[in-house]
Amino acid sequence: TDYNRVTARVPFEDGSATLNAEAREVIASAAVGLRDHKWIVDVRGHVSPFESMRNTRAARQLAFDRAYAVAQVLVENGVSWDNIRVSSLGETDRVVPKTFDREKDRANQRVEIVQTDEPLPDDPNNHAIQDK
Repeated sequence: TDYNRVTARVPFEDGSATLNAEAREVIASAAVGLRDHKWIVDVRGHVSPFESMRNTRAARQLAFDRAYAVAQVLVENGVSWDNIRVSSLGETDRVVPKTFDREKDRANQRVEIVQTDEPLPDDPNNHAIQDK
């Protein structure tokens, strides 16, 4: 997978998976370029180390909730669920390495929308119908 093709980054407030109007606009704009493609779109949720407070389970859940919220808005804007893979990365894969600066650390509180180079898998049910 080509994880360097980040289409959009959606920031979040501390401990929240709620999307504000600005975030919804960023997602809607990204959706325009992702509709009707035959590629997997990886929606990857992240938290900051501050948010995880050494609780991996809570961090992964918050990261998932964020990614799922973004995925839902992508679907509302025309991207098929078949194209979307929701991933929870917790506090791994930081954009800002370990820091004691809380403001800089907030950059890790995000969801990345990544257009991968992975094609959608064939639908086995579709082939069964075509073969008849």
